[in-house]
Amino acid sequence: MILESQTIPKPKARKRAADLSNPLHVLSLGAGVQSSTMALMAAHGEITPIPDAAIFADVGDEPASVYQWLDWLEKQLPFPVYRVNAGRLSDEAVRVHQRKSDGKKYIRIHVPAYTLMPNGSVGFS
Repeated sequence: MILESQTIPKPKARKRAADLSNPLHVLSLGAGVQSSTMALMAAHGEITPIPDAAIFADVGDEPASVYQWLDWLEKQLPFPVYRVNAGRLSDEAVRVHQRKSDGKKYIRIHVPAYTLMPNGSVGFS
């Protein structure tokens, strides 16, 4: 398990041919039903090749049950799971910025979100 304060260890160097005859296989692990099933199937040899690693992109806002599930899942897998985190997505989504030119405040939206406009209509940003 990789914590925010830890750095991800560099994987062992692999010789890679120009024709990609030895590709790196990485599973994008969201810790939901589909990706967890794929990880477990790969661990049992039902899906090949077995991944060299899995990456869990932690948005920082998952319920505790997701992190508990991921803790259990990691112990079942023969390949490492790297947890990466760039802070809480929800914090960034509502962070208030201020323009230097005129001092006006604004919110920069980085995630798709439905909004309620002042006239009552629904918007999407």
